[in-house]
Amino acid sequence: DTSRAPKQLVRDIESAILVKLGQQIDYKKISIAQLGEKQKHLMEGPRLKLLEINSASSKNKLTVTVTIGLGNEKFKAAVSGPNIIKNHLALASKATLAAVEKCYSISSRLEINQVEKVLVSGHKAILAAISLILESREEILLGTAIVKGNEQEAAARAALDAINRRLLIIDHVEN
Repeated sequence: DTSRAPKQLVRDIESAILVKLGQQIDYKKISIAQLGEKQKHLMEGPRLKLLEINSASSKNKLTVTVTIGLGNEKFKAAVSGPNIIKNHLALASKATLAAVEKCYSISSRLEINQVEKVLVSGHKAILAAISLILESREEILLGTAIVKGNEQEAAARAALDAINRRLLIIDHVEN
């Protein structure tokens, strides 16, 4: 809503904090960001969703298959690699990126840089750092997901978390 000036919004926030918490706050500590139409579209638009993740292993090989959804459409991709502990999270993220590239009919534009297990406020989480290649530059996208049982699922959700933040840009990437 752009009908109210940022200065008035700051005053409203100051008043609300004073009334609700009984604390005076310096107006310089309050930041207001107004979204343009492009950013509003991103906030309201469809999001990529993880629908399914499966992994199958043989003695030396692990294959992770991810299905994502965008609206009513489904996109599935599988990625294989050596069956070593270090690869389990990376392959889940790579399969997710492969499904995203199918969804947007792009190739070689998304690359997983790093997938890490981290501890946040006593909870296990996955952090995914992804490179998005745009014309002559690289943009690093970060996503996180709390581990709710399956770490590979959390790695896929972390990759989608990073990508969902930049869907407008990805949607307009040309091969």
